[in-house]
Amino acid sequence: MDCNDCIPPGSGKLPGRALALRMPLQAMVKAKNSSFPLGPQAAILNFLPTNSATDPKFISIQESPYHGLNFCQGSVSEMLEDPGKEILDVIQYFGSRKKIFNVHFRNIRGKRDDFVEVYPDEGDIDMVKAMLAYREVEYSYMMMPNHVPYHTDDPGGSQAFAFAYGYIRALIQTVDQLG
Repeated sequence: MDCNDCIPPGSGKLPGRALALRMPLQAMVKAKNSSFPLGPQAAILNFLPTNSATDPKFISIQESPYHGLNFCQGSVSEMLEDPGKEILDVIQYFGSRKKIFNVHFRNIRGKRDDFVEVYPDEGDIDMVKAMLAYREVEYSYMMMPNHVPYHTDDPGGSQAFAFAYGYIRALIQTVDQLG
């Protein structure tokens, strides 16, 4: 990722220019650009749809099947007033447009401006419903934790990451068995 990807739409022309320069080459080699514009510091509401007929600004800057999101479910949830309900609509919105290229699958407890990151089985997001939402939009790429809560008995995070990966794998297997 270069610094142009860190600048939200509306703050200047660099993101559009950077994408315009990269998209022809990416299309030529069929390489997907998985940008990470969604995070607590970003003006998330500028990226999310105001209604189902309006494309979010970021994914419409440079329309291409090779331009999409590194979709951080945790970061998006941190910007929602009721993440337990709203995140499923966000997954549906971006996923139905085939704009999710990989997923940071993590959970939070709380809401916009008042949240804490938790283990996948402890938060306000129903992770089974979230996994089902990804299946519904036929998402077929990587599903991973991007970070995990810290605790003193696991200073390197190895146990926490092992738990998160195991939890994700179990959900994938469960959803696959549901058909």
